[in-house]
Amino acid sequence: MHNNLAVVSTADVAPGERLGLWGEFVCRHIGPLQADTFGDPLFEGRLELGQSSDVSLARILASRHRVQRTPCGIRKDNRNYVKLVAQVEGAGCFEQNGRKVVLAPGEWSLYDTTKPYTVSNPERIEQVIMLLPREKLVRLGLDLDDLVVRRFSGRSGVGRLTYDLLVSAFASLRHEGKAPDSGDLAETIAGHVELAVLDREGTPTDVSLRELTPDRVKRFIAVHLDD
Repeated sequence: MHNNLAVVSTADVAPGERLGLWGEFVCRHIGPLQADTFGDPLFEGRLELGQSSDVSLARILASRHRVQRTPCGIRKDNRNYVKLVAQVEGAGCFEQNGRKVVLAPGEWSLYDTTKPYTVSNPERIEQVIMLLPREKLVRLGLDLDDLVVRRFSGRSGVGRLTYDLLVSAFASLRHEGKAPDSGDLAETIAGHVELAVLDREGTPTDVSLRELTPDRVKRFIAVHLDD
């Protein structure tokens, strides 16, 4: 544990044991996944995972590798999450529902853990991931089948709200042991995703932004006080 985080690192493990250690940790804390290293004999990785209210937040730093969520893995694990991923460094390729998207640093996307998916990281990456209860987005009327594996910009506009909140929430969890206003973090991030979807569809979001309650605006400001 590190600052209330569960941590796995391959730094002090023999090369032949690294991927197994990594896979065991991921299976226990995130869910059953099949992992490989594209045939590379060496794998290096560090994963830091923490809990904030009803969401899990993680940071992944790893050399190139691939993970797959298979029908068999889904049957063994009934946790209904959507994974939001903010690409911080490197390129990540995400495949689900017959779609594929490659994220560059400063972009984000999401995928559904109740259905098979593949994440291929062809180079060293850093990603921040949130496991968000699926019903938080379903309740907003969002079509997850259409929403997953879409590219959203985290550099400007409405999409930046989601990207910045993912990265800042994990940083707060890592350094302070909790994310700001963690009791409402799931609702806040779900609301930001909804706004990003509206923006992507060309629906004016200035009205939507005005409809954010003052409390939610204050939470966003609190997260970004150091920015």
